[in-house]
Amino acid sequence: MSRFLVDGAGGCAWLATLALLALAGCGGGGSSGGGGTLPPQPTDVVVSGRITFDRVPIGGGAGQGLDFAAVVLAPARAVTVEALAAANSAVLASTVTNDTGNYSLSLAPNTNVLLRVKAEMVRTGAPSWSFRVRNNTNGNALYALDGTSFNTGTTNSQRDLHAASGWGGAGYTTPRAAAPFAILDTVYQAYTLVLGAEPGASFPPLDLFWSTTNRVGTGGCAVDRPSIASGVICTTFYLAPVANPAASRPDAGIYVLGSANDDSDEFDRHVIAHEWGHYYQDSFSRDDSIGGPHGFSDRLDPRLAFSEGWGNAFSGMVVGDRNYRDSFAAGGQQRSFGFDLESNPGASAASIGWYSESSIQSLLWDFFDDAPDGLDTVALGFAPIHRVMANEVRTAAAFSTVYPFVEGLRTRAPASDGAIEALVRAQQISTQRGDPFGTAEANNGGDPRNLPIYRPILPGTTERVCSTVAPNGPVNKLGVARFLRFDLAASRNVTVDVRGPASSPALPDADPDVYLFRAGLPQAAGNAVGINDSASLPSAPAGAYLIEVHEYSNVDPPIDPQSGQPKPRGETCIDVTLSAN
Repeated sequence: MSRFLVDGAGGCAWLATLALLALAGCGGGGSSGGGGTLPPQPTDVVVSGRITFDRVPIGGGAGQGLDFAAVVLAPARAVTVEALAAANSAVLASTVTNDTGNYSLSLAPNTNVLLRVKAEMVRTGAPSWSFRVRNNTNGNALYALDGTSFNTGTTNSQRDLHAASGWGGAGYTTPRAAAPFAILDTVYQAYTLVLGAEPGASFPPLDLFWSTTNRVGTGGCAVDRPSIASGVICTTFYLAPVANPAASRPDAGIYVLGSANDDSDEFDRHVIAHEWGHYYQDSFSRDDSIGGPHGFSDRLDPRLAFSEGWGNAFSGMVVGDRNYRDSFAAGGQQRSFGFDLESNPGASAASIGWYSESSIQSLLWDFFDDAPDGLDTVALGFAPIHRVMANEVRTAAAFSTVYPFVEGLRTRAPASDGAIEALVRAQQISTQRGDPFGTAEANNGGDPRNLPIYRPILPGTTERVCSTVAPNGPVNKLGVARFLRFDLAASRNVTVDVRGPASSPALPDADPDVYLFRAGLPQAAGNAVGINDSASLPSAPAGAYLIEVHEYSNVDPPIDPQSGQPKPRGETCIDVTLSAN
């Protein structure tokens, strides 16, 4: 028998058997490498065993959801196992499980103890990591699994613990003890993939927040106000750390849906790996995505297209399955959504290109996998992809889009250069060696003003760009934001002034915003209300700079009080003047 609990803030008292429990100061953290247990002394006894959890797969049929009839008994790998004194919960010994879920602890004989398995994977040294699953609706408490107390006796013994799914046949009848360990096991697959390319990698700490009350919210959060503390998280997502830790915002990490009769993602390995892929971008590469809603047939801001295409392809690399699956619906997630990374689900003239997450995910998967498919004769594995992400994409003067990635990959895999170029051209993307800016791009996405992607601007000159929502839509679609670029040969005082049109009978005043970037990092911004704005950067060092300009209401449209629908300003042409003194 085991108990499912949460180890976190609060007293050390049981709420109920097989129920969530909040504990405080009732044990230490995980140990490094093979565990913190001392070599057995002559008087010690060894308690060993195996830690497992229920892995619930998604059925193989089209649209089929979780298949509880095909549950797999999976090892809980690299998780912390502690032996606690039954009397006061003091930690007597600690270790971590191996890749088969086995553990071993040396303990004093004739001692009353209980075993605790924490939903964490912690290692110090090189490589290093710290991944924990917490409950965002219970004070960010750490999940754990407890066994019943026993006496160590005088001889070695075996104690196995199992985290069950909680499924009772028609619904969940006991706590979903398996959920935190299923989430962690996908993380295990993800960091193992990275370690294959960089064996000494140091992973920044990451918390993953899951709760049975984490839900989409009424109307997809259109009605309910999002609230992480109460579980209205809208979707499973990754929240990056902020530069200012004192900023008022939720804790950084991955937030995972868990509402059984809404949408629950703990067993959806592709979904977890996708979000971990965004954590990877933040940790080892760079992610300039502006976020927001997106779909396969959308023409997206190229930063968003690359980020989401990366997440989808990376999930397939982690799971080892080209078929992305995401379960949902009531009755234990009985339906699913999916697509094949080998194909482009939106393959039409309107939906493929440098602005398409479908194109990006298809390319990245073809670069990785070893299955020949039409033009796809590239089989590079993850190592060169990792090196490009950690170098060329991370340091690019251009935004993190398909262009610096392809440029880096062609350089690092010269034997596959021709095959890489053929795959890229098949997605209606044009690249040229030595250019991370997409200067050679000929696909304008239906609007000639989309090219060049970065319009050159010289100090002392003015360029006009137009932020628009037609035909692609507002917020984060292609054409909403416009990009310019300039180079400084020496340090200068830089100012970028923008001016939009005043109101007309049909339209309100424009509200242009301007942002100045260097190597993807924001350097200055002008986002005040009004038709004029400015961004200044004193003593800007020599180098390449990017300017982003957009009409604010096209990015964050106000709601029309009569229709209740977003109402962006639409076509807004903005004059951009660059000064460098």
